[in-house]
Parts: sequence; structure tokens; C-alpha cells
Amino acid sequence: MMMTYAELQTYVNCLRRRYLNMKQLCYGKGNGCRTDKCYRGKGISVCDEWLDSFESFFDWSVQHGYETGKKLERIDKDGNFCPDNCRWVTMLDKSKDAEDIIASNMRALRVRSGKTQREVAKAVGVGAASLCHWEMGRSAPNTKKLLKLAEYYGVDIWDIVSPKLEEVIKNAKIERNKA
Repeated sequence: MMMTYAELQTYVNCLRRRYLNMKQLCYGKGNGCRTDKCYRGKGISVCDEWLDSFESFFDWSVQHGYETGKKLERIDKDGNFCPDNCRWVTMLDKSKDAEDIIASNMRALRVRSGKTQREVAKAVGVGAASLCHWEMGRSAPNTKKLLKLAEYYGVDIWDIVSPKLEEVIKNAKIERNKA
């Protein structure tokens, strides 16, 4: 598909903003800068290849599916911004990833507790089919139900939505069913 000059200019400018934002997250200073907690404080940086060259970042982006409106995502949230650890995603992709994370964590918490889907569903006030759909990632619980699940399992709501499944299980104070 051919772009007009104006469309090409918009495309390049949007990508340049993504590039500058990535650098700001890792190295920026200023009012409201949360980088000490989220990026700089964790030692997250931009690889030299990209840090030194917008053109290199631009070429990689075009070859790896960048389109206006997509967001740059680090695959390993503790890893740096580099070609092997980044991908372009839509908000729908991110939403599906979040549902998969919640589903996996809910299933792991239930299995760890030794409870059946029916027992957990009853305690939370939903049907067993709803809980089954949540655990399969077909749908996701609303915030009220997430709060009830967190209370039921004795974890924080953020543990249920966290991508760090192993830490959720390790830190959960779940008593196994002694039946």
C-alpha cells in the first residue's frame, strides 16, 4: 500500500514519539517522572543499537509489524528495550494477554488450595460455569469478583493480575484442603 507524503510523515512522527518516550522512560528526569520506581530504578535501559540510532529503531520497527496505534511492549518486563525483548502490540493483544494471565493465576491458586471450581464459585457467589470460563481465559471477572477471589485465597488483588505466576503461588498464604 502506498502512503501519501502526509501519511508517511505522520507514520514517522508517531514512531519517533514512541522512540523518544522509550528513552524518556529509562533516562528521563522531570516532574512526575516515575522512572526511578519503574525503569531506571530497576536498571532497565535501551540497547546501544537503538539508543544511538533512531534509524536502527525505525528499521527494526518496520520489519517487526509497527503500525500507527500499536504500543511497544517488552516481552520480559524486567528486561531492557532491545530487538530480542520487544514487540509491537495492539491494545486488544494486551487485553488478551491480561486475560490469559488472570486465568492462569486463578487456576493455579485454586489448584494450590485443593478446592474444586464449584467450591470456589459458591464462595465467590458465581456459577461454576463462570469460574470455568475465567480459568480458561474466555472471559474475566469484574473488579468486585476479583476482590472476592483475592479475599478468598488470602492474596492481594494485584497478585491475581500479576504476570509473575511463580511469585503469586510462592507468596500466597493458601491452606490446602485437608480432606
